[in-house]
Amino acid sequence: MKSPDTNFKPEIVILFCRHCVGKDVTFTDSSRRFSDHTARWVIMPCSSKAEIDHLVKLFKHGPDAVQVVGCPEHQCRFLNGNIVAEKRVKQVSKLLDEIGFGSERIKMINGDGLTREDLLNMAKANAEDVRPLGPNPMKKKKIDDETACRINFMLISSTLPQDFRRSRKLAPLRSRDAWVVGVV
Repeated sequence: MKSPDTNFKPEIVILFCRHCVGKDVTFTDSSRRFSDHTARWVIMPCSSKAEIDHLVKLFKHGPDAVQVVGCPEHQCRFLNGNIVAEKRVKQVSKLLDEIGFGSERIKMINGDGLTREDLLNMAKANAEDVRPLGPNPMKKKKIDDETACRINFMLISSTLPQDFRRSRKLAPLRSRDAWVVGVV
């Protein structure tokens, strides 16, 4: 584990279901800067709207960590939205770990009646967990070709149907101009 950089101020994005916060909670701004981190939040109709490819693309835009907040188990107004979201977060966590970015960069938390302070405290705790990992490697203006190919492969493989991924081994094949998915 790297030693924490004291100058590093993680950027945390919180995607949360509008039903898991109190009715009196309002967000007049979508971003808040603190002395040790930045928190941005996005209200969603359901946590299940966080698709795998959207979560991965979100990391390409630079946040150091993403936190998905959904309804408690068996309390989702869309029946199983929080369960779907949790599966997707686990899949992205596994993909991030496979490419060496750290599975700690994405988390799923369930809550009900959360306040604005609860969400800000979650962002602060997440910032402390991510600080030892350092900045998001995708945040750099230019990433090397190998990392770019790994990210593209991750996006392609995450959008393939689940039964296709189970029945075949996927391997990246280097073509002249781009990486393609090959069945081994």
